[in-house]
Amino acid sequence: MLKLELGAAFYYTPTMRWMSIDSMIVAMLLFSCLVSCSGEPSSVEELKAAGQKAFLAEDYKTARDFFLQAIIKAPSDKELLFYTGMAYKRDYLYDSAMFYLKRLDILYPNDRETNEQLYEIAMALKDWDYALAALGGLIRTGDNPEWYYGTYAELWAKKDDPSNAYYYIKKAISVDPDNPKAYVQAANLALILESDRSCLGWIDSAVARLGDSDYFRSARAFLLIGLKDYAAAEKIYRSLLSKDTSSASSRLNLAHVLSSQDDRRKKQEALELYRSVSERVSWDFKVDSLIRELEAELE
Repeated sequence: MLKLELGAAFYYTPTMRWMSIDSMIVAMLLFSCLVSCSGEPSSVEELKAAGQKAFLAEDYKTARDFFLQAIIKAPSDKELLFYTGMAYKRDYLYDSAMFYLKRLDILYPNDRETNEQLYEIAMALKDWDYALAALGGLIRTGDNPEWYYGTYAELWAKKDDPSNAYYYIKKAISVDPDNPKAYVQAANLALILESDRSCLGWIDSAVARLGDSDYFRSARAFLLIGLKDYAAAEKIYRSLLSKDTSSASSRLNLAHVLSSQDDRRKKQEALELYRSVSERVSWDFKVDSLIRELEAELE
């Protein structure tokens, strides 16, 4: 039995012997018309248009179905790869979105819109390497590198590379010397890299330029804890708590520094402070665990 591929099965059987060749051709053309005229998109452009229509209607799953069918036929089509990635992104399927946008980036490098989307998705996935790469793409397509010094510092810090982070935060301060957060970041990185009191110089510079504030005082106390100067840190935290006795963060910070000292009375005070904030702070602070550990130590 002869099988003719016309988008669906069409068979020649012995019962059709009475038909002429012309009649068979007409019959096949009619069958082909029924298939092609059914309204289902089949060409790349039809599938793309159907996918875009579904995308605009926010039916992203249907859009992906059409785009993926089209990609089989046109695997390097720029629009298809971009829209497929975006259809996955809109449904928060970031891994799949990254797959198609990375593929697009390889085929069509230094495309600004692609790098903008790659950066957002990389940040959502905590893929710091690709976030850095996407920023590089934005710079190559016209952005000023100075705009991203602070972001570079944060990304290198997330990659556990304090040297590069410190390099970029210093450049960020040189561009924007009125950013208080940048001074604190620089101080914390200096503490990691240099492990001496030179890190306090960044806080001194910030105070000299921007004036003293509770933010800088708290940052200084944190550095002093890192330097194991608990007495100086305690003094600052007590001062901050006296200004606002209801502050959960001040109570928590003072409790930390008191519990770090080899003094039973201070540890007992720390325990009371932990108990006073246990129901007021996020579980991320693990205050309940700190309470149990301190209770066991005091017993």
